[in-house]
Amino acid sequence: MNCPTCGGPIIQKSPARLGAVGVLMVASLGAALFVPLLWAPAIFLAAVGGYLIFWATAGRGRWCRTCKQVPRESKPKAGQ
Repeated sequence: MNCPTCGGPIIQKSPARLGAVGVLMVASLGAALFVPLLWAPAIFLAAVGGYLIFWATAGRGRWCRTCKQVPRESKPKAGQ
């Protein structure tokens, strides 16, 4: 599978696993409620977890190694 933007190779991870890990990382904010020292790492983990959830849903777990983007499906132009 090649990237429609740059033609580079695309890797694919399991969307279910990415989503599960993302939810757990966002849930780390709960630990910060009990231990105030964990606020900084919890905010970082929540941001990365949100990105993983996005990658699992919008990107379907795909990632281009060359241009470092979530590849979008190329839609055929009108009249083709």
